[in-house]
Amino acid sequence: MADLTDALELLTDPEHRLATEGGMARMDASTILVKLQADGTDLDAARTLVRDALVALRGKYWSSPHTTTPLGGGGQPRIKWTDEFWVPVKRLR
Repeated sequence: MADLTDALELLTDPEHRLATEGGMARMDASTILVKLQADGTDLDAARTLVRDALVALRGKYWSSPHTTTPLGGGGQPRIKWTDEFWVPVKRLR
């Protein structure tokens, strides 16, 4: 199972940086979550680890829902969550 140390390591790895804005680095949330889940950690637990790690790093976490409709308009709309992890650039290794 993943732990806080794993989340901190992934969040401070410059390899996972997508963009930099105003002294903050936007990290690749999907890759980080997949890596935390690789050893059996469920998605909710992985998100909790990331939130705890971001508090320790003085980073920011945003999660927002987006509704998607199947092509052709048939079927039930789905809610897809988008996660954003922002870490101060000075905290990257």
